[in-house]
Amino acid sequence: MPAKDAGQSQQRLSERITGWYQAMVRPGSGRIVRIGPPTFDPTTGEVIVAGETYECLEEGPTSRLCALDRAEGQIVALTRGGANGVEPRFAPAGGQLAFRRGRAGGGYEARLLNPATGEGRGLGAFDGSVEALGWLPDSSKVILLVADPGVSLASTQGAFSTDCPASDRPSWWPRVDDGESPPRRRLWLAAMDGALEPLPDGPNPWEICAAGSNAVAMVATNNPAEDAWYQADVRLLRLDDQEVRTLYRPRRQLAALSSNDSGSLLAVVEGLASDRGYLTGDLVLISTQGQAAVRIDTHGVDVSWTGWRGEALFAAGVKGARWTVLEIDTIQNRASILYEDDDVHGRPYPQLTLLPGPEFSALAIVHEVAQAERLVVVRTGGVETLASLASPDSQSAAATYDPRRFGSVSWTASDGVQIDGFLHLPPGQGPFPLVMMIHGGPTMRWTPRSLLESPLQAALADRGFAQFMPNPRGSTGRGQAFAASILHDVGGRDALDLLEGVDSLIERGLADPGALYVTGVSYGGFMTSWLVTMDSRFKAAAAVSPITDWASQRLTSDLPTFNDLYIGRPEAGDPSPIRFADRVQTEMLMIAGAKDQCTPPAQAEEFHRAVRLAGGASTLVVYPQEGHGISANPAAMIDHIARVIGVFEKHPPRHRRSPGQR
Repeated sequence: MPAKDAGQSQQRLSERITGWYQAMVRPGSGRIVRIGPPTFDPTTGEVIVAGETYECLEEGPTSRLCALDRAEGQIVALTRGGANGVEPRFAPAGGQLAFRRGRAGGGYEARLLNPATGEGRGLGAFDGSVEALGWLPDSSKVILLVADPGVSLASTQGAFSTDCPASDRPSWWPRVDDGESPPRRRLWLAAMDGALEPLPDGPNPWEICAAGSNAVAMVATNNPAEDAWYQADVRLLRLDDQEVRTLYRPRRQLAALSSNDSGSLLAVVEGLASDRGYLTGDLVLISTQGQAAVRIDTHGVDVSWTGWRGEALFAAGVKGARWTVLEIDTIQNRASILYEDDDVHGRPYPQLTLLPGPEFSALAIVHEVAQAERLVVVRTGGVETLASLASPDSQSAAATYDPRRFGSVSWTASDGVQIDGFLHLPPGQGPFPLVMMIHGGPTMRWTPRSLLESPLQAALADRGFAQFMPNPRGSTGRGQAFAASILHDVGGRDALDLLEGVDSLIERGLADPGALYVTGVSYGGFMTSWLVTMDSRFKAAAAVSPITDWASQRLTSDLPTFNDLYIGRPEAGDPSPIRFADRVQTEMLMIAGAKDQCTPPAQAEEFHRAVRLAGGASTLVVYPQEGHGISANPAAMIDHIARVIGVFEKHPPRHRRSPGQR
C-alpha cells in the first residue's frame, strides 16, 4: 500500500476508534464510566465509591467521590467535596470518610469528609504523595502511607518515577545514583484534631493495615527500591513503644494483608508474583502472639483478597475462571466455599467490601464480557445488582463485540497438560483471521472484562478479527505449581503452549493459517518478539513494552530481581529475542512508553534496530508521556490501537471479508 494511502487508512481507523471511545465515555458529560472499590457507612447504610469520568480524550480520567442512589440504581457524583477523590474509607464507627485527593502539582493528599454536611479538611501536608490510608478500629486515627518524591511506581501503575519538587540547581546538574538515601515510603498517624505523628523510618512499607488499635501490620522491606518488594516480609509496629517485629518471612511474594479487630490474627496471600499489584496465591494466617503461621487449604482457589468482619475471616479468589468466596474457620484452620460463579469477574481478580450482619454479604464490582461495570451485593444465594454503569450509547458501542461469540477454549499440550483460554469469533463461518493476544506477567491471567477495559479487543472485533486469549503455563488460577512451572524456563514450555493453542484452532477450522497475528504487553511483548523468532507463520506482530534482551534488561530495569526469579542470571542460552533477530520474517511493530522503568524503551528499540539491520521490516513507536503499557492517555491509547490494527491489516487473508461481514 502506498504511504499516502496507508496514512489515510490509519487516519480513518483512528477516527473510528475515537468515535467508539466517545460513545463509551462521552467526554465532558460527567458520565461515570469506571468505579473503584466501595466503602460502606455502618450508621447510615450509605455506599461511596470513586468514579472516573472524562473531560476530554487528550487527558486521563478525573476521579470523583460518588454515592449509590439505591432508588434509581445509579452512581451519582457528590456535589460537594468529591473532586479528584480516590480510595474512600468510612471510619469503622461511620460518619467520617477518609480519602485521597489528587493535587494540581501531582501526587495525592489525604482528606477527611463528612458526606452528610459536605464539610472536609486535609489530614496533613506532605512533600510526597499519600499512596494508601486506613483507619484504626476505634476510628480515632487514620494511618497514612506516604511516598517520597521520586519513588518508583509498580509496573501496574505505569513503572515511572513520581515527580520531584522543583530544584534551584542549574539545568546542567547531573542525576546522581550513588545508592545513598534513596526515596522511600513512610508511615504517619493523623488524628481527628489534625495532629500528625511520624512513625519510625526503619521499615519501608508496601502495604499496611491496622492490627487492633495499638499496632500497624505491614508488608515491608528494609530496602526502599521497587525491586526489593520481591523479598518483603510481614512486620508489626506497636504504636505505644514503636517496637517493630518481623512476624513472617515468606518463600514467595505477599499481598492482601488484613487483620481481625483485636489485632491477634493477620491474613495474607503468599504466591509467585511477577508484578506488584497483581498477586494470587495461598492463604496464610499469622499470629501476632507468637504462634506459628498456618497455611490454609483453599480447595484449589488462588486467593486475591482477604477481609475480616470483627473476628470472622473471609477470602476471595479464582479457580480457573471461576470467581469464588471462602469463609475461614480460624479455630479449625479450614476453609469452606460460600459462593462461586463462572459469569462474574473482578478487575482483574475479586475484591470485596464486607457488610455487617449475621449472614455473609459483601459489596463488589463485577465485570462481564462486553458489558459495563456493575456494583453488586454478593450473598451465598447469588449476586444482586445495585447499580450499573451501562448507558444507551455504551450499549450501542458494544454491539460489534457480541458476548455470545466469546467463550472458553482449551487444548491438550504435547506433553498431555490441559491448557485453557478464551476465544472471541467474528460472525459467520471460519476459518477467521486470528490475533493471539498474550497477557502480561507472566503470572497473570486473562479473565472476561468489561468493554471499556478491552478497547483493543473491541476494535479488533469491529474489523473482523478473531481473538485468542490463552492462559499458558505460568498463568494464575491453576495453583502455585502451575504458576511456578516456568521458572527458569520462560520462553520454553509456555511458548509451546501458545503455539500449540494456535495449532488447535487451525485444526478446528477456526483460524486461517494464512492470516495469523500476535500481540502482547510486557511479558506478552517479550513473548510476541520471541515467537516470531521461532515461527514464521505470523504475518505481523505488535510487541508493547517488551523485553528483548534479558542481559541489558537486568542492568537497566528497576526490577532486576524479576529477571533473577524468572530467568536466572543471563547466559548464552537465555531466551533473548535479540539474539535471533535475523530469523524474523514477520513485520514488527515495537511500541514503548518513554517513562517506563520496568521494561525500558531501549528494549523495543534494540529489537527494532536488530530486525532492520538484518533486513527485516520493523517500525518503532515511543510515546513520550507513557510508562509501562499504553494506558495513561486515551489519545495515545487510540493511536496505539490504530497502529496495531493497521499493521495487521497490511497483511490481509487471501479472501478477505469486509469488517463486520456476516
